[in-house]
Amino acid sequence: MSAVISRAIAAKTQVSAVVHGTLSQISWLSDAPLTEAILFETIPYENSIGVAELTADEIRAIIDEQLKHRKSYVFNGIWGINVVIDPAQQRTVSVLLGDSPDAADGRVSVAFNSWVIAGGGGRFPILRRILRRSATRLRDTELQTRDIVRDSMTNLG
Repeated sequence: MSAVISRAIAAKTQVSAVVHGTLSQISWLSDAPLTEAILFETIPYENSIGVAELTADEIRAIIDEQLKHRKSYVFNGIWGINVVIDPAQQRTVSVLLGDSPDAADGRVSVAFNSWVIAGGGGRFPILRRILRRSATRLRDTELQTRDIVRDSMTNLG
């Protein structure tokens, strides 16, 4: 579900990468219609989406912080860029920005939901500190996660 949500966010916001979690334990059946009730169960929170311009080092620090929560429901993975992780040490080895179209200035556009941007209830102080830097140019898209996913599902045809 994280990939479904992330793909929809990336397409709507035109970003290179998305840091996002699953939000729930719901998965969709491929032959079942997507109803508003199922969409609400999948994305039960009213989160807006913010976009920041991040360097590879900033992304590495954010992913390393997320890895500490790997087995928790608050974990957020990264979608859209290549990240190599050492599974034994649970740390990021490298972040490859070369394939990202907006990496020319050494920064890529990365989307997050508003709960994560706010620090995840105190769980993500490194991410919060990074996103407060003026160089990241964090901006609120004023788009809601559930609306983005709904729109992406209704525009498949």
